[in-house]
Amino acid sequence: MRTAIKAPQAMAETAEHTAASLQVWTDANRRVMRELTELSAAGAHESVRLYGRLAQTFAEVAGVAAPGAEGNSLVPLFTNPSAPWRSDFLIEHTNGSTIPTYCAVRTVRYIYVFYSTGERELYDLQQDPFELQKRASDPRYTAVLRYLRLRLRQLCNPPPPEYVPG
Repeated sequence: MRTAIKAPQAMAETAEHTAASLQVWTDANRRVMRELTELSAAGAHESVRLYGRLAQTFAEVAGVAAPGAEGNSLVPLFTNPSAPWRSDFLIEHTNGSTIPTYCAVRTVRYIYVFYSTGERELYDLQQDPFELQKRASDPRYTAVLRYLRLRLRQLCNPPPPEYVPG
């Protein structure tokens, strides 16, 4: 014979479970943010740090799965700031404003942008951190431009709609 659970009891059990789950995520968030702050403050890792996709990190710290989440967990950097990490990343923009569709590759030192209009931009962030001087036509940057163009083709695949790789 089944025992009927009354609505107030079921709601209380659901609320307890929800509160416990939220506490796990809150604790994980605090720990990750503390670790990231310590890493940044120590300047221990000079590679590009991309914090936009933290789901994997939060999930690993909380001991839960993050199905469908993109990106890599930052947990290995907590224990070993010299651990291998990405040296570049892709930036995409799809037309939906006055800015045309583009793909860009960002490294520690450079950013290379290729627009669907065929325009291209290269900035040397070490020499020009505010991205004021375009270097795509500067012959001193030919080798850098060649490498970043190739890297962009690798990263921006498949390309966004309306984007024709250059």
